[in-house]
Amino acid sequence: MKKLTTMLLCCLAMQACGEGSPTGVDEPPTLVVTEYVTLQEFDGYIADVQGTIPNVNLMIGEFGSIAGEFAAGFIPVYWIGEYTKNLLRRVDDIQGRTREIRPAHPELLKLHLEEYEASLEDFHAGFTLFVQGIEQPGSVTTEQVNDKIVEGNVHLIRLQILLGDLGGRPIDFFAPQGGGGNGPPDGEFDGFGF
Repeated sequence: MKKLTTMLLCCLAMQACGEGSPTGVDEPPTLVVTEYVTLQEFDGYIADVQGTIPNVNLMIGEFGSIAGEFAAGFIPVYWIGEYTKNLLRRVDDIQGRTREIRPAHPELLKLHLEEYEASLEDFHAGFTLFVQGIEQPGSVTTEQVNDKIVEGNVHLIRLQILLGDLGGRPIDFFAPQGGGGNGPPDGEFDGFGF
């Protein structure tokens, strides 16, 4: 009986050890793939993006002025719509330029598409909603416009953070010469309503 109990305990102990895989299927070892970006590729991409940022700053500033003038009632609604349509053409131009500077490196390209180009799509959508709200009062809320502008700003901030992580140094496209910037201009415009 003692032998039987000992054998039974040994069998249970061996069964408890089990296999490395809970499913019983052997899985190949995990392979970690590391992406490397050369300094030349990274700095070249940063310079390309930096070359487009003045137009992005101008675009955001123009929209702030347009929204402020609309809220104050200084300019007729017709002209606000026309100014915003011109702004949409500016966004189209910036989008064309960003397509031209798409990097070849897959990691940089992913960031470029998912963050930089996505930010411009959000700005375009926000400005389009603004025009719609002017042309068809009541069809769009201020929050809908603000949400798109904020989403565009979030993409720009995320682009800077992810590029900084990839390059091992802080990136701030909106810093004045000499540093000290704090991200893109404020994209919320609470003073208008449709």
